[in-house]
Amino acid sequence: MTTLLDLLDDVREDLLQESWDKRLIEDCRSKDFRYINILVHIFMDEEKVPIQRLNTLKRTPKHTWQFGITVPRFVAAYLPKLNELLWDSKMTDQQIFEWLGRSNLDTLKSSSDYRRNIKDFRLFNRTKAVDKKAKIESAMGIKVYQAGLRSNWRAVKK
Repeated sequence: MTTLLDLLDDVREDLLQESWDKRLIEDCRSKDFRYINILVHIFMDEEKVPIQRLNTLKRTPKHTWQFGITVPRFVAAYLPKLNELLWDSKMTDQQIFEWLGRSNLDTLKSSSDYRRNIKDFRLFNRTKAVDKKAKIESAMGIKVYQAGLRSNWRAVKK
């Protein structure tokens, strides 16, 4: 048998979830590009919620690597279905909130474009190595050229 306190706790949980979803969507659509860790701290201060309670909510950052990115990037990488609804559908914000209330959508553990990120990171490192090699070869070419100049009095000329 459920008590009145259990019902109140469930209602409080639903209200917190709805408040978090509204804040997440507002910040995702804003032009500020706020970081997710700042959004979490603002939400915790306004709602007087400890971090343990925040972790029980859906669609919140769960891992340390998710805190250092902007809100739009967080939604795009870790909530791809919500991202699709926000940018590709004709749904209003109210319809999206209703859909989120019915859905069981939660934060992914790894980003949806993880493989592409790894591929881009490796390509960046390879390009950096090629660029470093080209700079060294260019510097060596300049030294060889300067060593062979007629104005170089240290060089032995035939």
